[in-house]
This record gives sequence, structure tokens and C-alpha cells, in this order.
Amino acid sequence: MKTAARISLFTATLMMLLAFVLLRDLHLILVGAEWRRYNLRYLHRDHREGFKAGAINHALSCLDSDTPYLLVIDADQRVKPAILADLIPVLEADPDVSFIQTPQFFRSEQNDPISVTFSYQQHIYNKHVCRGLSVNHTTMLTGSNCIFRVSHLVAIGGMDEACIAEDIATSFAFHLRGCRGLFLDTVYAEGIAPPNLAAYFTQQLRWAYGNTQLLGTILRQLVVQPRSLTATHWLEFVVIVSIYLLGGVNVVLFLLPVATLIFGIPILPVWLPPVFAVVLAVVIAIQVIISIRERQYSLRDLAFSQAIFNTLAFVYARAIWYAVSGKRLPFVVTPKVVSAGRSRVRIAPVLLVIAAVLISMAIGIMRFVAGGPESGTAIPLFWACYTLAVLSSFLVVWRRDGRRMPKDGVN
Repeated sequence: MKTAARISLFTATLMMLLAFVLLRDLHLILVGAEWRRYNLRYLHRDHREGFKAGAINHALSCLDSDTPYLLVIDADQRVKPAILADLIPVLEADPDVSFIQTPQFFRSEQNDPISVTFSYQQHIYNKHVCRGLSVNHTTMLTGSNCIFRVSHLVAIGGMDEACIAEDIATSFAFHLRGCRGLFLDTVYAEGIAPPNLAAYFTQQLRWAYGNTQLLGTILRQLVVQPRSLTATHWLEFVVIVSIYLLGGVNVVLFLLPVATLIFGIPILPVWLPPVFAVVLAVVIAIQVIISIRERQYSLRDLAFSQAIFNTLAFVYARAIWYAVSGKRLPFVVTPKVVSAGRSRVRIAPVLLVIAAVLISMAIGIMRFVAGGPESGTAIPLFWACYTLAVLSSFLVVWRRDGRRMPKDGVN
């Protein structure tokens, strides 16, 4: 009865947090009227200081002193009514739990490679990575679909406003204080995927930039206070936030056949490419089998999603450069609809790499014809063909994406 009463009280005073409102003033008034109709409190800030983290912290400052929990849901999420009835008893049963994170779920649309890619990306992280983190007691926030114990969030100073990857940064702050969270693998909300490549790449640029910045913070803390976390916690955080560094590695991999075939530079040992090819084939096969079994993705959609994933290497490399050079990247909200003013993604880097690969293939074929298998061009040619197939597939996605865009020119 006590838990039921607290759920009822919490529901009655629930503050639906709209971190960023993309509506005009007239719509704001209507939205505010809807909150009053259902006896809810509606908060709106006249500034964007701290962005999403700042909005959550503003909500914290407006809560009554006896408010036990704060539920954070992004504005585009469709929430199931059972979320509070299921999560609050878990917090009530264990006073040491600081937060509960539930999966972010995005349904893929048929013949829409962008929604498939985003859904696939979130599925891998939420279905597999987050569960592994929870087993190792290193549960991390993902920015939405989570509920906080207010007293614990206040104790760490609220959400981290210094990093635009506020979810992982706040998770790090929780674990530094010895707090712990739980990951409950039950979908309570369904979100909307980015509508086009420009929106998707903008979001990924922000995530990569924020995580690369946070990597520096984590490494400094590791050097100064190595005993502040366990070895497992340090490893988990370093791996999670450094994953975007692979973007720079992928760009190098794109250019390896160019260096080998055009300039004759033996970049890799002879034995490494075959080993890498076997590992790559096994990993791809496992991903395909699991994805088809768990989410019923088609092979065609998976192929296009891999093309988009690989092309994100250019986005991640750009984010890494911004973070390392100290360039400021503003917090840009991920659009959920196609707007007339939205520019298309930059295609020049992809075209330049394709041109370089084609030239290297032409030179490699001539060397292979002249020198035969002993010329050492077979493996670089195979890798060049793979790179060409991936980047050419992305051009197909980019062209289809342009058909849905207003004709405002290309950025």
C-alpha cells in the first residue's frame, strides 16, 4: 500500500520534462493548458544554459523537498503507462540504487535505411552492451527513459552541464561517488529515429565530440585518483567513450589500399590482412544472424546500414579533430521531421576517397597483370573493392535521402 501511495503521489506531481521545446509561442500556450488540464506542472526556461542537462537541473530546483524521484523522458518518446508502477517499487526495495535506466527503442521503417541504421545501432547498445555493463555494475545513463532518486542526483551536483554527452558524464559522476544504477531490459517507451542523413550525422557528431572530450576527463581522473574506481569500472568507461576513436581508424583503413597500390608502401604484414578478413567475416556473420533473429532486419537493409555505419567514420574523425583542437561544438537538438532549411550532408570526402580508390585499383590491376600473384597486389585490390562497395552503397542511400529533401542546395 505504501508503494502504491507513493506511485500515486508521484504520478500526480510528475513533471514531464521537455528539455528543448521546438514549438512556437502559441503552441507553448496550448501545451501549457494541457498540463493544467491534467493537474501537471509544466516548466519552460527562457534560456538554454546547460542545454538538456541544464533543463533537468532546473527541474530539480523546482521540485518539492519531499519529491523522491524524477523521471526523464525525451519529448519524442511514446511512454507506456506501466513505467512508474514497474520502476518505483524497484527503487523502493533498494535505497542504494541511484537510478534505473531502461532501453531506448526505435522501430525501423521498411525501405528506410536511415531508420534501420539508427534502430540497429540502438539495438546493439541497449540489448547487449547495456546488459553487460549492468552485470559488471557499471550501468550508464543513455539520456532518456530513466528514473533518478532525487536525493542522489542532488548529492552529485545534478546533471553534468560541462559536457554535451551529459548522460555518460553524469554516469561517471555517480560511479565516482560510489553510487550505482540498474539497467532493466524492458522497453517502456518508443522513440522516433532521425528523419534523414543530416539529422542522423548531426546527432552522431555531437555524441562523438562529447565522448571524446569526456575521455580526456576520465583519463585525467585515472592518473590523479586511480583508486576512485575499480579496474573494471575504469575499463568499461574508457572503452565506451573511446569507441568513436575508431572513426579515425576507419578513415585510415579506407586509404590503406591507396597507399599500397599507388605508392607501393607495404603498410601491413602479409599475414595480417587475411587474419583481419577472417575476423571481419565472422563478426559480420554473427551480427547478421543475431539481427535477423532478434529484429527481423532484411539483408538489404543491413547492407545499407553497414554502408552508413562505415561512412560515419568521416563524421567521427571530424568530431575527434574538433575535440582535440579545442573547437567548441554547440548542442544541436536532433530534428525529428524534415525541415525546409535543413542542408544535406557533406559528400565531398566520400567522393574524394572513392576517386583515390578507383585510381589505386587501376594501377593495382596493371601491376597484377604485369607481375602476377607475386606482385603483392591481390589483397590490397580485394580491400579496395570492399571499400569501393561500401562507399558506393552509401551514395545510393545519399541519393535516396536527397529525394525526400526540399531543394535548398547542398552544404
